[in-house]
Amino acid sequence: MIEPVMSETWPLKAGSNTDDERQGDRTWRILVVDDDNDVHEATDFALRRVQILGRPLELIHVFSAEEALKILRQTPDVVVILLDVVMERPDSGLRLVEELRAEGYREQRIILRTGYPGDAPEKQVIRDYEIDDYWSKDELTRTRLVTSLTTAIRTVDYVRALKGTRAGLEMVIEGTQYLYQNKSIDIFAEGVLTQLAAILRVSPEGGVCALAELPDQEDDLVVLSGIGRFASHVGKRLMDVEDIDHDLISAGDNNGTAPVISGNKILFSHRSDTGRRLLIYFVHDQVLSPENIVLVEVFATNLAICFDNLALISELAELAFVDQRAGLPNQNAFDRELMHMTRNGSEAAIVAMVAIEDAAQFCVAFGVNYFDRVITAVYDRLRSVVGEGVLVARVGEYTLGLVDSTGTVEVSAIEEIFDETFEVVGSPVVVRGTIGVVRGNPQGRRASDIQRAARLTLLKQKQRAPGGTAEFEPSMADEVQNALQMVGKLREAVRDRKLTFVFQPKICLKTGAVIGSEVLCRWIDEGKSVSPGRFIPVAERAGLSGEITLQCLDVEPQ
Repeated sequence: MIEPVMSETWPLKAGSNTDDERQGDRTWRILVVDDDNDVHEATDFALRRVQILGRPLELIHVFSAEEALKILRQTPDVVVILLDVVMERPDSGLRLVEELRAEGYREQRIILRTGYPGDAPEKQVIRDYEIDDYWSKDELTRTRLVTSLTTAIRTVDYVRALKGTRAGLEMVIEGTQYLYQNKSIDIFAEGVLTQLAAILRVSPEGGVCALAELPDQEDDLVVLSGIGRFASHVGKRLMDVEDIDHDLISAGDNNGTAPVISGNKILFSHRSDTGRRLLIYFVHDQVLSPENIVLVEVFATNLAICFDNLALISELAELAFVDQRAGLPNQNAFDRELMHMTRNGSEAAIVAMVAIEDAAQFCVAFGVNYFDRVITAVYDRLRSVVGEGVLVARVGEYTLGLVDSTGTVEVSAIEEIFDETFEVVGSPVVVRGTIGVVRGNPQGRRASDIQRAARLTLLKQKQRAPGGTAEFEPSMADEVQNALQMVGKLREAVRDRKLTFVFQPKICLKTGAVIGSEVLCRWIDEGKSVSPGRFIPVAERAGLSGEITLQCLDVEPQ
């Protein structure tokens, strides 16, 4: 009987794809587990002189699952296991798979080979066991075997590279977190170059971080940050920077988001969804190992995400404080300015609300876009009279808000902007405005209280005399609150038909005959008579006049 060859190693004839620090790791160790000696000899013959990823194979032969487990515990750097299913037991191979994975051997790729595919159906095995490939021995030709091993070894090599660079990946994560904290694009640019040098553990000879807004060509790129020999080029166009590989930069623009590594140069170019282009050009003094190349790729991916998020944050910041239809500062901008004013305090602050009268009619007659031009025209004229340092914002569909922390704005100047017609789409338009003003020292008062006071003042003036101006008085809050409470009670009274009507006759003075009558509406609320002078205007503003009129027609004169 031929004694089995327990191990066989071929000499290395070509360079490995790993770095020089792994001199002792020259071969890929393959564990062949099979109880058939012919299979071992055939495997030896098939893989003789085969190199995968530039390195030869070292075959370790065992004839049972027990031996395989023992070898793995002694030789943890096995990359692939060629495993027979049926050995001392019909399911020895499958049992070994479960035991290996349970003990934590997850890096090794397992390729099942069986001479009895019916005993271990492929679909069931792939589904139930953590293996990487499955072949019938009759189907596994030399080409298929080499192909399967190449796929498995490439996977292991990649996994090992990732595990070997865990510290570097942690630095990538930390560096990414640092970059996320920088909401300024300038600080972001400086951090990118610093983090790249730290992650790769290289001494930078120089580097630039350049940015272009909606670039059409490379000439638009401007250097935001530079280190080493490029530190003095900040603010220059990238095309004007000497001693830089412009051919590599051009190639990088066509390489998607993947970094380009050429000798001791690294290039990363990325275009965000918002149209901005970021370019990193980094020159170092060492040769990058494969692990470092992986780090560059991971960092580049994270860097692209960081940059996209930074671009989105910038865009969202603009969207958050700008009315998107008219392009004016919006309610958020008004709230922010009002909060700043209350924090700083001012004895002469002014907050005003300006409502455009007949705004609904403008929208119905000419459309919303037309009214947006109307309110923009009012905004432009108001901005021209209030001066710098005063915020004017659109705080409602038909309303502008004004915050003046210095108190220098004259209310009469706001009123006078409506004295002349406005030019809208080439035609003069007469616009009226109702104004509510809050004066005084806002210190110690909440921004929401001041804004509510301004809106109450505006509402009161619109009820009293649209087109005029009113200044806030503490009693206004009670009046508006009482009016709102009265609306609710009045609706209930109309619904329950609790209003009464008194008919006052009209008599002809010549004949003394009754020729008509005047109907007077009366309301008793909680046992007290409410003056018509109070509830009739409320009923008109609440749209209850029609229902009250219909009810009075149902009442028979007494």
